[in-house]
Amino acid sequence: MITHILVATDGSPNAGRAVDLAIDLASRYNSRLSVVYVVTSGKVSENLRHMAEVEHIVGSGEKSSAPTAITFPSYLVSELGETGVKSRGVLTKIGDYLVKKAEEHARSGGIKNVKTYVRNGDAAEVVLEIAKNNDVDVIVTGNRGLGNLTSLLLGSVSYKISQLAECTCINVK
Repeated sequence: MITHILVATDGSPNAGRAVDLAIDLASRYNSRLSVVYVVTSGKVSENLRHMAEVEHIVGSGEKSSAPTAITFPSYLVSELGETGVKSRGVLTKIGDYLVKKAEEHARSGGIKNVKTYVRNGDAAEVVLEIAKNNDVDVIVTGNRGLGNLTSLLLGSVSYKISQLAECTCINVK
């Protein structure tokens, strides 16, 4: 029986699909749902900045046509500078925004028991810690998120989670 599902999000299209799948599973099994965003550094990755440009959200706050993409409000987009963030707290604000949107989506899908987390640290370690401390049955992640080149060289977050978790893991493409 699946009683508790944990989904990690970072605003990428694969993470959006992971959130959708987690909501679908939680609905089917009447499970609790937890959503986590991990702040991994004080610098916006080139991939996050590129996603903002591709999704036409830089400076506009307009909605994207992509069904799983997250559109950040203009007050957050303005914090994405050329070489990093203008303030350390913007990544936490982005995380707050992402988990809030995921929670709203889950509640509109009929999920009543939703908990959100925005934490600092190593993404895989944080997700694994939350899963272990909260009796999570299934962890859902996007296959490739908005990580940097280091994740390609050292292994992706989803790979680390699937190798080290004590529960079932689903990687969404």
